[in-house]
Amino acid sequence: MSEQPQAIVSKPDGEAPVPIHLTVPGTYLLHGEDILLRLPPEALVCGAKVGVRLNGGGAVRVTRISDDPWITVTQARGLACDNGLPVRF
Repeated sequence: MSEQPQAIVSKPDGEAPVPIHLTVPGTYLLHGEDILLRLPPEALVCGAKVGVRLNGGGAVRVTRISDDPWITVTQARGLACDNGLPVRF
């Protein structure tokens, strides 16, 4: 079985990292960190050199706001706002 691409989010207090499996390309909002994450299709190819590793102090919730990983920041802010999501990126 091939390994699925994933983002890793570290938990507080030195607990083991928690994998978040992202299997669809697009633009994501990471709520706990207020980070805009662009995940292009090539990042989802098994064995790809592109990877995502997030280290933070708490749990992170992820919301895909667009199928397009290359939307502008202005467009991403508009989509987040239109969907009642925090816009702090």
